[in-house]
Amino acid sequence: MTYINPIIQVLFLVGVGWILARASLVKQHIPMLSSLIMYVLVPAVVFRSVYQSPMQPEDCLLFYFSLFSVYLCTLLLSFLLGKLFGFRGTALRMVCICSPYSNNGAAGYTIIHAFLGEAYSSIAAVSSAFGNVLINLTAPLLVKVKQETSLLQTLRELLRMPVLYALLLGFLLKGLGVELPSLLMTPIDQLASAAFPLCLLLIGIQMQGQRIRGDCFSMLLPACIKLLLMPLIAAFLVKCVLPLPEKYDLVVFLLAAMPPAATMVAIVSNCGMVSEADAVASATCFTTIISLLTIPLMLYLSSVLF
Repeated sequence: MTYINPIIQVLFLVGVGWILARASLVKQHIPMLSSLIMYVLVPAVVFRSVYQSPMQPEDCLLFYFSLFSVYLCTLLLSFLLGKLFGFRGTALRMVCICSPYSNNGAAGYTIIHAFLGEAYSSIAAVSSAFGNVLINLTAPLLVKVKQETSLLQTLRELLRMPVLYALLLGFLLKGLGVELPSLLMTPIDQLASAAFPLCLLLIGIQMQGQRIRGDCFSMLLPACIKLLLMPLIAAFLVKCVLPLPEKYDLVVFLLAAMPPAATMVAIVSNCGMVSEADAVASATCFTTIISLLTIPLMLYLSSVLF
C-alpha cells in the first residue's frame, strides 16, 4: 500500500491550507502566494529537474513529445465530452483544465520510485520539468479562452513566463557541462523543494468556504477523464503509435494515471479568475481522493500491458 503515502501527504497539506484559511490567516494573500509559486518556485523546480537529469537531450525530447501527445489527445477529448454533456463557461474550462495535467512530481515520482525503483523514477523526475512548463504555458490560455487576445499578445505572455527561461537555461548549462557551485545550487534546491507543499496549501486555501459541493457530475467527469481515460489514451499511444524505448512507455502510462497537478490552482488564481480557481480547487481535491481507488487498478493494468 506504498502508493497511498504520497496521496495522504497531498490531502494532509491541503487540509492544513483549509484550516489556515478557515482561521482567516492567509486568504487575503492568495495573489501574492500565486505569484510566488508561478514566478519563483516553479522555475526553480524546472531548472533543477533538467540540470540534474541523467537523461540525454534526444531521449528527453522523445519523452517530452510523448507526454505532449497524451496531453493534447486528453485535452481534445475533455473539450468534446464537456460539450457533449452540456458544460458551458466556467464548468467547461474546469473540465479542460483539470483533466489533461498530471501531478508528475510528488505523486508520480514517488509512486513510480516505490514500485519500480530508481531506473524508472529517474525518467519520471524529468517529466516534472516538462509538466510544469506545459502547465504554465498552456493553462493560462485555457483560462482566458473567452477573452479576445491577439497572437502577438499571446506570444508576449508566453515570453514573460520565467519557467520557459528556466528550462532553456537548464538545458544550456547541462549541455555545456557547466557545474554550478553549491553556493548557487543550494538556494535553488531550497526554492524547488518549497514549490509543491505551497501549491497544496494554496489548494486548501482556495477550497475553504466553498466545499466540495454542487453538481457532483461536474467534478466526476474530469475525474473519470483524468484517472481512467487519460491512462488508456497513453497506453494506446505508447503501444501502437509512438516508438518509445523500454521503460519510457511504462513511465508515460503511469504518469497519465496520476491525480491532477497541484500547480493548477496557483496558475488560475494568478490569472485573476476567481470562479475558475474555486472550481479547479474542488475538482483537484475530489480527483485526488478518487485516485486512491484508481491508482492500484492502473498499477495492476501496467503489469499486464507492459
